[in-house]
Amino acid sequence: MEGGEIVKDLLRKDIMQLRELMKNGEISSEELTEVCLEQIEEKGPEGNPYITVTKELALHKAREVDEKRRKGETLGVLAGIPMAVKDDISTKGVLTTAGAKMLEQYTPPFDATVIEHLYKEDSVLLGKLNVDEFGLPKDPMNPLDGSASAVAKGKAIFTIGSDTSGEIRKAACLSGVVGMKPTYGAVSRYGLIAYASSFDQIGPITKNVSDMAVVLQAIIKKDEKDSTSVSAPKIDYKEALIADVKGMKIALPKEYFDQEMDPKVKEAVLQAASDLQELGVVVEEVSIPSLPFALSAYTVLSSAEFSSNAARYDGIGYGYRTNEYENVEELYKKSRSEAFGAEVKKRIMFGNFVLSSGQYESYYKKAQQVRTLMKEECNKILATYDAILSPVIGIQNFDMDQEKFYTVAANLTGLPAISVPCGKDEKGLPMGFQLMGAAFAEDTLLKIAYTHEQQIQNREKIGGEQ
Repeated sequence: MEGGEIVKDLLRKDIMQLRELMKNGEISSEELTEVCLEQIEEKGPEGNPYITVTKELALHKAREVDEKRRKGETLGVLAGIPMAVKDDISTKGVLTTAGAKMLEQYTPPFDATVIEHLYKEDSVLLGKLNVDEFGLPKDPMNPLDGSASAVAKGKAIFTIGSDTSGEIRKAACLSGVVGMKPTYGAVSRYGLIAYASSFDQIGPITKNVSDMAVVLQAIIKKDEKDSTSVSAPKIDYKEALIADVKGMKIALPKEYFDQEMDPKVKEAVLQAASDLQELGVVVEEVSIPSLPFALSAYTVLSSAEFSSNAARYDGIGYGYRTNEYENVEELYKKSRSEAFGAEVKKRIMFGNFVLSSGQYESYYKKAQQVRTLMKEECNKILATYDAILSPVIGIQNFDMDQEKFYTVAANLTGLPAISVPCGKDEKGLPMGFQLMGAAFAEDTLLKIAYTHEQQIQNREKIGGEQ
């Protein structure tokens, strides 16, 4: 193979295959890191997914890992594997902007806990990835311009993102890779720049399900620095990678499929359900009556939480400060007016409105009631079924707010959910389906997703041989 084909073949390999190549001396971590850095430098028409590239830091870390390997020292499960993180996750000494003018010069004095876990496993940080201002989506996003794109284009072997209403899963779906929002509290949020604290969850994006298992193993840990962190059951996620789902049960909520949806997407998602059915899964239709109200509840609650979280940006403690002001009140007003974008200002105003006297009962309290009802309905279904299957995105040329409908239930309930590729439409755009499971049932979701992935690969292999 020529140079370009060798690189493509290398970047198609999963984490454990790459580790084996490094263990056998066929490639070094430094060489693998240089391959990813070269991919980053190749800017396609969709742009560069990186805000900051930490080239020297990455190469230095890669050389350290290579030296540890030469000395026969114990190495982490992600030893020498290049990765990148969304720019709303704190990295010590590395610019962390959350995509916001307010934090355009912010360099954290500490690492987020998830970064500490990745470093402990000897992973290599390539840089920080694009994010809309404070994670608030503006116009329909460019799916090829963020943490999922970096994985799809070989600009990182895996990435770490944040998911407040489905961002990880939607981006992964549109890029043809795998994305997961773990159970709320399973992965520490310490060091994540908050959007809506009771919704936000850090999670991985990987090229396949086996890589997802490896990365989850590294980052799902209790953290005393995060009051919402919980002790997840001790599970070896790699043991979930068994292509056998016979006897499992999957629920299809009719409220998802009653929505206006691209026929190709609906066909692909139902075909995924049918494929699993052929392997012995029981697939049945169910109802989640509160689902039509999920988006409204999310909008109210997340805006309220964001308005509170954004209060810390006052032009004094840290962040952007206006140059001209005559008193403290003017300092607050001008700093926030100049640094916040239109979407952020809108969410702050709406959040303050729903929390205000006279509106709290009508909006915030009712939204919390919907959230509680949805948790009860989903938990009741998942007491009988192993997973809930649905689309990730219903229409490829989508409206961002409306498309939250398919993913936001996992954030409202705190349940784990994974986006899995299931084909391409007539334009060649990837499509995917979502699996949502019971709390801390990440291993169950991995097993179903892995089985489907193996089935598709076997089908493609047979088709290629014919």
